[in-house]
Amino acid sequence: AQRLLNLDPETESKTDWIWFRKRILENCFRLIRPGRPNVRQALAFSWEICRNPDSLNDVMVILKTFFRDLILFSRAPEAITNLDFYQAYADIYQQNLPDVFHNWLESLFQTEYRLMFNSSPRLSLDRFFLELAFDKG
Repeated sequence: AQRLLNLDPETESKTDWIWFRKRILENCFRLIRPGRPNVRQALAFSWEICRNPDSLNDVMVILKTFFRDLILFSRAPEAITNLDFYQAYADIYQQNLPDVFHNWLESLFQTEYRLMFNSSPRLSLDRFFLELAFDKG
């Protein structure tokens, strides 16, 4: 937790983790909003993440909380992790079928599996973010 808040004296990270998390979540919301799929945005997001391979595990954790919150929102919206994005979750939940949230989470787990077995991070993330952009339920 201290590392993520830039309070850990042993870590000389120059990453602003609060900004980093916010950036990841905002990109996810842009990709899954209804409308035309934005291929350019999906590929640019993948490229941005892959530029810093050391942050890939952190990105995966943020993505898991994002999709967990989407699924949890219908039953207990007050229990979501990313409360600062409450209204964005509400908007997405109203505009998509809940079944698609499970599909997205399954796709994330498949991406994580591929990454564990040395699949190309760029290709794996390209595939994942393109699925998000195209699968709107």
